[in-house]
Amino acid sequence: MESCGIHEALGGACGPKIDPVLGEIQEGLRLLVERAQEAGAIRTDVAWQDVAFLLAGVATGPRTLLLRAGDEQWDRNLRIVLDGLRAPRTQGPPGTPPA
Repeated sequence: MESCGIHEALGGACGPKIDPVLGEIQEGLRLLVERAQEAGAIRTDVAWQDVAFLLAGVATGPRTLLLRAGDEQWDRNLRIVLDGLRAPRTQGPPGTPPA
């Protein structure tokens, strides 16, 4: 079996064998986001699909735009994203959630 990177795997580029796992991840993420919203911890104007894209965006390689990531870059990225998800917010995001 060919090895895939996290972006390729989560994006479905690794073939149909990984589809059942991706379905489980989607369902778990949906439930997590819904429960966090019901508890008032996450903004209600953010869809679980948005969170999927945000989490994929948190992953980082060792370099980008000729910049070198620090040892804790992934954790830093995640904390910034989580802070942005925190309720309450005064303005909703533009557009519609991913499909």
